[in-house]
Amino acid sequence: MRVLFLSSVYPHHSARVRGTYNAELCRALAEHVDIEVVAPFSWTEALRKWRTWRASGRAAFRDDSSEVSTTWPAYFYPPGICRASYGRWMWQSIRRHVRRITDKRKPDWVLSYWAHPDGAAGLQAARSTGAKSGVIIGGSDVLILTDHPGRRAAIVKVLTESDAVFTVCDGLRDRVIELGASPERVHT
Repeated sequence: MRVLFLSSVYPHHSARVRGTYNAELCRALAEHVDIEVVAPFSWTEALRKWRTWRASGRAAFRDDSSEVSTTWPAYFYPPGICRASYGRWMWQSIRRHVRRITDKRKPDWVLSYWAHPDGAAGLQAARSTGAKSGVIIGGSDVLILTDHPGRRAAIVKVLTESDAVFTVCDGLRDRVIELGASPERVHT
């Protein structure tokens, strides 16, 4: 089985402790499936780091020490406004990158961590490749972000249209079902 893991919550050169649990999850999955990671990071962070990489002569979006094949494309969005559309912005920014990867080896599943914007982009990646989609719920994505009507609608779309929703506890399972996810597709 081939899995494409898509999440901005993943370690990279300038944030080595970000999403270490996702890196560990992907390492564990790599023992059983063929997995590739696409870890988008914001253009604002990319711009700050690009200046450093340019000055040092380092490659900007590559880490040869990674145990799992990982790439870090930049994604663009209007900071602080139109947050409900961040999933579309992320997908539009990384879709060509994802297509290059999936044209070589089509995934069976696209798994994302965080319902929005990552899960929204992951859902689009799954649809574009004909793969099944899964989303891992982090907690505040369904407990806090759903307080904002636009983001709530985007999150509900991810929860109701994904083939599988994974939660880390029964309380989050109850919350995603309350938001409209089919109970048979929610796994704790």
